[in-house]
Amino acid sequence: MRNACLESLIELGKSNEKIILISVDQPTGKDKDLTSSLGDRFLYEPISEANVIGMASGLAADGFLPYILNHATFNTRRCYEQIMLDACLQKRYIRLIGMGAGLATAHLGPTHTSVDDIALMRTIPGMTVFVPSDASEVKRIIPQTLTWEESIYIRLTKYGVPKYGLEIDYDQLGDIELGKAYLLTPTTIDQKVLLVSTGCMSPICLEVSGKLNAKNIFSRVLHISTIKPLDIDSLLGAIKGIEKVYFVEEHWKTGGLGSACIENLVEYLPPRELPLIKRLSLPDRYIHEYGDQKSLLDYFDLMPDKIEKRILADFSNS
Repeated sequence: MRNACLESLIELGKSNEKIILISVDQPTGKDKDLTSSLGDRFLYEPISEANVIGMASGLAADGFLPYILNHATFNTRRCYEQIMLDACLQKRYIRLIGMGAGLATAHLGPTHTSVDDIALMRTIPGMTVFVPSDASEVKRIIPQTLTWEESIYIRLTKYGVPKYGLEIDYDQLGDIELGKAYLLTPTTIDQKVLLVSTGCMSPICLEVSGKLNAKNIFSRVLHISTIKPLDIDSLLGAIKGIEKVYFVEEHWKTGGLGSACIENLVEYLPPRELPLIKRLSLPDRYIHEYGDQKSLLDYFDLMPDKIEKRILADFSNS
């Protein structure tokens, strides 16, 4: 996903002289192409997150479009005050590219598992939170970030084509837009389960849906890549006729996708129309386990077979 994002900016930068990319002590793997496209608008800064946000906010005030590439944990936690006050308070639009998000770099330990970043970013007024599922979605959305009149946090994990779950066919979904949610499965009246997911969990939920359907527990999948602003109309449409809703995310339960959706559901739906709601997420604790993304998703029961098992248990007990 990082490569897809950078390749998009390289292409856009050839014709748009307002684009600036600041890499904060992170190897891009695309330095030669970035320099060719952006020239001196490609900047490499050492570990100085707070200072870079202030610099980017100043550039935005002068009409530039600054994109800041850094590890997700450092692009959110270390410079939180500057994001709030230098950028969003002043309506100076910056684009934060958080690479290695979620459990993607759990082999580096708890300091590198960014499992709180969605919660942090979505509490900031004037901050859009975009969590794509794969490289294909990234390439469709990055051009739209040029004219989006808010700051944006772009949460990237490591892969281009999903390593786990089923690949999403975006060509079948029509126009992909920042701010919109998408049903990944056809809607039928016999569906009783709704899986609501984001990021790398959407391909996983797509596979889970197929497994459930094979057991005559019919389901649909709603992919919400823009968590803020939330596409409440699509959420309300997807939930019609549903008995059980599962919010599935690679994030702490607090403040993530599930929190954002439930806040809206209790506001827009009468209590008697709310289905049974469950949240499948990472535990509310620091991630001390080391490993790759797949091994830890499995450890925390977030791989397809484990999710299916949890849902089947709910039906057998109901």
